[in-house]
Amino acid sequence: MVVHHRIKCPASTTNTNTSESVRVPSRCIYIRVDSTTTHSQKKRKIESPEPKDLSLAQQQQKQQQQSTNTTHPSTQPTFCSAFKTVKNNKSLYKSLTQQPASDSDCFDELSLLHFNGQSERFPLAIPKAADEFNPIQQLKAAVQHTIEFCVPLEKRSLFGDDIGGTKRKVVRAVNRKDPEAIKEAVLEYNQLLGSLDLNLHSVSSPAHPALIAHVLDEAYAHTVAPDVDSLKNYKTFSNNVYGEVRHSLVSEFIERVKDRIIAQPGSPPPIFLDMGSGTGNVVLQVAAETQCEAHGIEIMENPARLATLQRQEFLARCNLYKIPVGSISLVKGDFLDDPSTTFLLPRADVIFVNNYAFDAHLNFRILERFLDLKEGAVVISLKPFGSTIITEEDVARGVVRRGGENALEGMFVTREYWFGENRVSWMAEGGKYYVHTLRR
Repeated sequence: MVVHHRIKCPASTTNTNTSESVRVPSRCIYIRVDSTTTHSQKKRKIESPEPKDLSLAQQQQKQQQQSTNTTHPSTQPTFCSAFKTVKNNKSLYKSLTQQPASDSDCFDELSLLHFNGQSERFPLAIPKAADEFNPIQQLKAAVQHTIEFCVPLEKRSLFGDDIGGTKRKVVRAVNRKDPEAIKEAVLEYNQLLGSLDLNLHSVSSPAHPALIAHVLDEAYAHTVAPDVDSLKNYKTFSNNVYGEVRHSLVSEFIERVKDRIIAQPGSPPPIFLDMGSGTGNVVLQVAAETQCEAHGIEIMENPARLATLQRQEFLARCNLYKIPVGSISLVKGDFLDDPSTTFLLPRADVIFVNNYAFDAHLNFRILERFLDLKEGAVVISLKPFGSTIITEEDVARGVVRRGGENALEGMFVTREYWFGENRVSWMAEGGKYYVHTLRR
């Protein structure tokens, strides 16, 4: 049984150390006493009414302090906030709010509560150029993805939908670039999300590919995008030409080989290797979508450096959304002779090689390395490692053929698939990819 005792506060109190009289407004406080315990066990908690006239900024600050007190940020992975990314490139942005000239190097800001209880600072600013990182659009996407993929199904109605409610308020305020409406909508969202016991809720394993793609985009925006020009430092028409495979195509790769790459309860995680992993996009996505043990090796200095940064940011942001992720290793080295390749190839279940720009000599040397693969290992590539290929039409007719006459090419059963438009960074039109299965 709980009893609430109503006690009248005195109009003033005296500090016994300084003999100064301190005025205290006359009001009531409540002492909560659990009467089911003994007198020596009774715990008292003073509950003071919340002031109702806090400004939006004060309420935002209070929410952030509460989040900080409950999530122990010192134990959480560090991520780069939207505010920091914009501040580091402030000349590229303009404020949504009117500010005095003396404050021109700062932006008004707010805090967004994430699904794990941590908060992220967002500036009320927009980019001057359309292709730059847009913080308020990231805020909107974070709210949408959290509601759709993180909040339990039975709780989602609390946030409304695309027609009305808190979710709609956030989207409309951001689309209108209305700073006050954004503050109010985010405050309402934070209060709703904070009302859930976030410690009791987690994301399904594996997380939805759309949520993973969103987090990949966030990580890329805060690590790779600010230094993307450094990725252009390569010799044209060389084997080191840089290109990226889009999230949707990587998800298609995973679907093709899901029996080989998706981790199963009670079994050791499968091993994935990306030979020429660039900034690590494919490795990160595969680790999140499958919970496998994912490795990447990249020879170029700048992509390898950015891969390390992106890995850290991606893992920290997966933590914000409570996304489970397999182990990830990204190293700088030559996949033809690096010790990590020698160690991993005999153990790998799935290997990816973006060999679209590789010359015939390099492709043949890679094929020689595949002699170390175990039976049943799968290689996905953008060019075939063999002259005889099973097309999708062949598969439909039940045709099964081995590789070419060459002994190396004959190791694989190779199948050809088409991908659609805008699935790779180096061309808008569609193309082909190949799935090779080792059958000695």
